[in-house]
Amino acid sequence: MKPTIKHATIGSIAAIAIVFALWYVLAGIGYRNREASLRATFNNTMTANRVDYDAAWKIIAQTAQVPGKYSEDFQRAYTAIVAAGGNTDQNAVKNLFAVATGMRPPQLDSSLYRKVQDEVEAQRTKFANAQKDALAIKNEHDTLRTTWPGTWFVGSTRPLVMQTVSSTRTDRA
Repeated sequence: MKPTIKHATIGSIAAIAIVFALWYVLAGIGYRNREASLRATFNNTMTANRVDYDAAWKIIAQTAQVPGKYSEDFQRAYTAIVAAGGNTDQNAVKNLFAVATGMRPPQLDSSLYRKVQDEVEAQRTKFANAQKDALAIKNEHDTLRTTWPGTWFVGSTRPLVMQTVSSTRTDRA
């Protein structure tokens, strides 16, 4: 039996179908792996943010020489100042001492206040950068999930949920 044009056409269609099926399987694996990688990176970044936050207030409390018995009060005061987007001028730092200790801030060398002020700024900047990194990961994940052909493979996955920490002043704007 001689090959005919009909057989050649069927063979070509079968070859194209096999190539497409192979592409579909390999692309699906790649997209699912990328989604899993982004999700893991995001979760690790959020965990690192919590660790950084914990370390930040401890560093600031240590720099401010806050006694251990006031450390929880100090953390609440620090959190309130950060949440309010409070400035870190000398008065804000003195108020932090006052809230943490429940008494008037001690008359300490102004260089200590400056150290605390610098540390608050450094920790705030570090935390803001970490949040920007997490947002970039979330953006890449959202793009992967919502654009073609990613929607075929990972479109039904849950979006990443990010809790941004910002000041109440920013939230009102």
